[in-house]
Amino acid sequence: MVRGKDLILEAARGSVGSDAKALVVDLGGSNLTARAGEDIYISSPARSLNIDTIYAAGHVDLRTEHSILNSTNPNQNIRAESLNLVAGGGIGSVERFLKIGLDPTGRLTAQAGGDVYINSPVRRLNTGGITSGGNITLFGGDSVHVGSTAGGIYTLLGKVTIDARTSILSLDEDTEAGIRAQDIYLETQIGSIGAMANDLRIDIQGQGEFAADAPGGIYITEIEGDLNAGSVTSSEGGISLTALAGDVNLRTAVAQGDMTVDSRTGDVTLGTATTQGGNVGLAAEGHVTATTIAAQGSVDLEARTGDANLGSVSATTGSITITAHGDANVNTLHAAGGAISLTAGTGSVQLAAGTAYDDISVTAGQDVNVDTASSETGDIDVTAATGDITLGTAATQGGNVVLMAEGHVTATTIAAQGSVDVEARTGDIELGTVTAQTGSATVTAQNDVLVERVTSEQGDVNLTAVSGDVPLGIVHAQEGTARIVAGGSISGQSDETSITATSLDLRAVTGAIGQADSPLNIDSSNRNTGTVKSQGHLGVYLHEVDGDMHILDIQSETEDVAITADGSITGGHIKGEDITLSSIHGSIGEGDAYIAMEAGGRLNANAQGSIYLEQRGGDLISDHILAAEGSIGLRVPDGQTQIAQLSAGDGVTVSGLENLWVGQAAAGTDLDLAVSGAGQFLEVDQADVGRSLSAHADNIRMPAVQHTGAQALLVAIGGGSKRMADTLILNINSPIGVIFTKLYAADMAIHADADELTLLDVLVGNKAIFSNRYHTVVADNVEKRLYDNVALQLLPKDRPFSLHLDKNREIWTTAYAINYNDYYIITNFDTINSFIRITTKLAEIMGDVPNSILVERRLSRFRDNQGLVGFSDEDDQDEEEQENLWGFIQIGSAI
Repeated sequence: MVRGKDLILEAARGSVGSDAKALVVDLGGSNLTARAGEDIYISSPARSLNIDTIYAAGHVDLRTEHSILNSTNPNQNIRAESLNLVAGGGIGSVERFLKIGLDPTGRLTAQAGGDVYINSPVRRLNTGGITSGGNITLFGGDSVHVGSTAGGIYTLLGKVTIDARTSILSLDEDTEAGIRAQDIYLETQIGSIGAMANDLRIDIQGQGEFAADAPGGIYITEIEGDLNAGSVTSSEGGISLTALAGDVNLRTAVAQGDMTVDSRTGDVTLGTATTQGGNVGLAAEGHVTATTIAAQGSVDLEARTGDANLGSVSATTGSITITAHGDANVNTLHAAGGAISLTAGTGSVQLAAGTAYDDISVTAGQDVNVDTASSETGDIDVTAATGDITLGTAATQGGNVVLMAEGHVTATTIAAQGSVDVEARTGDIELGTVTAQTGSATVTAQNDVLVERVTSEQGDVNLTAVSGDVPLGIVHAQEGTARIVAGGSISGQSDETSITATSLDLRAVTGAIGQADSPLNIDSSNRNTGTVKSQGHLGVYLHEVDGDMHILDIQSETEDVAITADGSITGGHIKGEDITLSSIHGSIGEGDAYIAMEAGGRLNANAQGSIYLEQRGGDLISDHILAAEGSIGLRVPDGQTQIAQLSAGDGVTVSGLENLWVGQAAAGTDLDLAVSGAGQFLEVDQADVGRSLSAHADNIRMPAVQHTGAQALLVAIGGGSKRMADTLILNINSPIGVIFTKLYAADMAIHADADELTLLDVLVGNKAIFSNRYHTVVADNVEKRLYDNVALQLLPKDRPFSLHLDKNREIWTTAYAINYNDYYIITNFDTINSFIRITTKLAEIMGDVPNSILVERRLSRFRDNQGLVGFSDEDDQDEEEQENLWGFIQIGSAI
């Protein structure tokens, strides 16, 4: 033992003490100075070692039951190749660190019952096993290399603090912890903590905490339990924090470069993570929870078996990728220069706000709830694999929006520069406002589709409810087609235009389109000419609110069809039970393009302009067909026609195969009716005609025709299946007069309540009665008898003839006249009485007159058309007389 004050020990070429037997000293509270050419081994069991300076070319080993202290605070207390310190108390003090300097290959090992304060102010510090019953604080003027052999740096209840000018690195390439303590604080001035290829391995005891500040980067691996970190900062480098067998709980992390946080078996809980020039990567075997993540680059987060619960996540130039096996609950995501990908593999997604420069993709195994998703240039894609989608706003200024859910989809606002595609594979879709600027908007649900407003500026709008209804708000397809399919019904609001589009294609598989008391308001051919196609099982009820409706095909297999248009209704084919067409300011059909109709019940039509319809496959039954200012054209090629009221401001043309009945007909100009079937009837109970009447059928009955024009009514009558009608009953009231340009019938009764009745071309098969207000003329080819109470009796046989009845008891005819009333005389005969009257008188005196007298062709009185009966031997003479319609016989007033 060596006792003394201010003890100085020197061994220039040897050692002081040995490994086997240290030199024992008792300084009595004084200072120790020692120098040796080789090693120094000193022990002070009784008192503390107050170190002034110690130098050894080799190893230094100092031991005491008390403390090892820096007594004089020189620039360096101990200089050696390597150093081992053992103290029952502390090593150094917070006021005076023990200053050491070791060779680059040497290590510092230490054991202390108390705190350890060691400073290597100039040289690199390599640490071996350092243990303490208190805190351990190491300063390094250069770098500190932490070894893991012999347990590394360890304190059970204390804190390890390492502050290095350059870096704090792992000395050994193994899997053991270099630092084990309850709390660990590491700091460098210009270097890193750990290295990217060789993390500094630590083991935090209990619920202790780790903190670090290193400009060059921080690379830490927790090997045993949880990695609880307070503040971790790297002003110029990156951060990598890994927990191999526990959780990572990080309060604050700031890095200039990339940041990686990984819990291999547990969770990651993060307060704030910020990278000013790099990326952020978070990964956990379990859950990931973070309050704020801000990256200059990208953010990549994965919860491999758990949930992701995030507050605010932002990436300035990169993308954000979040993948959770369970749920993903996120407040805000902002990828200013990249995309967003958010996935909850087997769970649900809850996102308050997501904003990205590029694409946004949200995928959940169950439900997706997104308040706001906004992309500047990319697409927005949201998928709920087995659940529902609830969306507030999805908007992209440069891409498409796609929503796909196994269940329901509910969205308040969807706006896409491109297209919008929404699908609910087994549920409903309820949408607020949907806009697709350059693409189409497609919405498909298994059940109902409810939309408030869907707009495609340049594309189509496609709405499909496979087994449900489509109650519409407003649909706009400005340049395209609105295609709407409902397994049930399609309906709209009575006070709104439900669909505005170039073309419409509507189908209600088991329900109706619109309702009888609330039709679906549409505006087709909005900017360009388009068509309307509709099929409603329980009826089609449409109202074209502005302009024309061009119909491609409208059908209801079982119920009615009602179409109203502000303008004209034109186009192809309409089928239904009862069909009602109304054009408020236009026409229905076109003169060269009739609308094909298949009305199983009644067909009614009303137009301001004209109406042109063709009923196919059966009868046309109508309460009214009214064209206020235009014409009416009706064709019924396969059935009968029954119209209670038929009225046109201009002309009316009706043609059919079978019976035609009209209760009341009105034509401002021409009324043209034709029935082509053999033996069929044409009947009009009452008719008002302005200019002309044409009726062709095998049987015609028109008991009340009122002439409303300013000139004589022109009439043409003939057969339907053949040249002549079988029967004809026609009564005409005319203030002007009636002219028949053609009248062909077997049996007819013609009455004109008019002053003048003119028949230019008449062909009588059997019998005809002609009368006006003043005269009655009979033409009978069948009964060989003379009629009483007639002005004139004709025998036209099979020759066409002319006849004129005037108001002044004047009659002209080109037919064979065989009898006339006693009050009439023939003014161009050379006798004052007729041949018939003479022969009648002779019969009274002489008895019967032979028939030969009546038919004698060579009687001079009747030659050259001078008698009532203008018989001729030559047929060509008869034909010549017929060609000269007014080579007539005149009957004048009675004597």
